[in-house]
Amino acid sequence: MPDFANPLALFEAAVNALNAEDWTAAAAFVDPVSLRLFARQIRERLAPEMPQSTLSADDYMRHDPQLPRAVAEHYAAEARRLADLASQIPRELRGIESVQALRALTPEDLFSKWLDARSFRRQIEQLAADGRISQRAFEARNQAGYADSYQYVPIGMVADGARIAHVLYRTDVDPEQAWSGDHAKWMASQPEDEQLLARELWAHGHPRVATVRRQADGTWRFVMEQHDFLGVGHTHIGAVSVRENESGSESEPPAT
Repeated sequence: MPDFANPLALFEAAVNALNAEDWTAAAAFVDPVSLRLFARQIRERLAPEMPQSTLSADDYMRHDPQLPRAVAEHYAAEARRLADLASQIPRELRGIESVQALRALTPEDLFSKWLDARSFRRQIEQLAADGRISQRAFEARNQAGYADSYQYVPIGMVADGARIAHVLYRTDVDPEQAWSGDHAKWMASQPEDEQLLARELWAHGHPRVATVRRQADGTWRFVMEQHDFLGVGHTHIGAVSVRENESGSESEPPAT
């Protein structure tokens, strides 16, 4: 059972839940008021009570009488596509296919579906479905698994009053990892002390902050900020590569 009384222990338990792809458990780590607000914002964006109106082909042609009918029809169709918020639901909430299903979700269920849709696994599945990565890369990435997708190191916790605290953390980077390509060539041309500085900052720079809120019972929960939870909302995978090890067989492919 996670130690909800300790923000750093809470952080480590949340990261473990993400790597285990236990989205329901992860939802339990979020402040319920923050979670309710997040769910309402998602519903208002994807399932508004008043659907967005769009311009028809005739509207476009009235605005620009010289516009060919075929072009106006194209503009109108594109406007309808962009206004069709329901079509965005399955990509944003895993397994949810309709406005009615979205509105029926509890905040906890909505959040777990949101995490699932943004996970490494689902993003890579979508890349494969869209033909943006090879089947070989897709299968190799799945074989490697996703248990180390979120590699974070907690640095410390700073209290900010009686009810709010901030957990400082960073990505776990091996400072001895060799650099390659143009970056390695550029680094080799720099003074040794500047190389050391760059490597230290690469491994220990760019910390992130996760805000937690004390509950009425004295325990802590994360606050959803900027539609993000431990970097999940801001993680966008654009490619998957497959490396060959020295024996010529595939090694674990990185997701970038």
